[in-house]
Amino acid sequence: MKILKLLQNLSFCYPKPLIHKFSPIDKGTRDGKSVNVVEESRLVLECVANSTDTPEFSWLRKRSNSSNNDDLISEPARGNISISDDYLSSNLTIESVTLEDRAIYICRVKNRVGSVELEMLVRVKDKWLALWPFLGIVGEVIILCTIIFIYEKRRQKPDFDDNSDNNGTENKSPVASVASKGQDIRQRK
Repeated sequence: MKILKLLQNLSFCYPKPLIHKFSPIDKGTRDGKSVNVVEESRLVLECVANSTDTPEFSWLRKRSNSSNNDDLISEPARGNISISDDYLSSNLTIESVTLEDRAIYICRVKNRVGSVELEMLVRVKDKWLALWPFLGIVGEVIILCTIIFIYEKRRQKPDFDDNSDNNGTENKSPVASVASKGQDIRQRK
C-alpha cells in the first residue's frame, strides 16, 4: 500500500523537457548552430524533444536589426511559413526563402516544470551569387580584347610589297630590300 502511494506521488514529478534534435531537414549543417540556404529554396527546421508529458512548442525569430528581442511566430503573416506539431516534434517550414528570412530561429519547448530553447542561425544566399564573378571575368576579357584589337589596328606595319620601291634591287630578296631601307631585321644564318 505504501509503495502504491509512493508511485502515485512520483507520477506528478515531471522533469524539464529535453531537446535532443534541432536541425534543418535535407540540409547539412556543420556545427549544428547555423544553416546556409539559397534564396527561393525550401527550408524545414525540425525540433524534436523528449518529455514525460505533452510538451508545448513555440517558434521565435530574432533578427539582428529588430528593435524587439524576439518575434513570436504563431500564425505567420506571410503565406509561405507554416508550423506543424506532432506529439514530441515540431517543424517550421518556409516554402520560398527570401533574403528577409535571414535570422536566428529559436525552438522553445515548455512543459509543467520549465522550458528549454535552442537557436539556429539561418543564412540566406542570393541565388545569383555565383554569376557576378563570372560576369566580371567576361567583362575583363572583352575589355582586354578590345584594347589589343585597337592597338594592333593603329600600329604601323612594314610594307613588304615588291612592286613599290625596287630602285634597281630587282634581284634582291624582299628581306634584303627591307633591310636596305634602314630597318632593323635580324636575319637567320
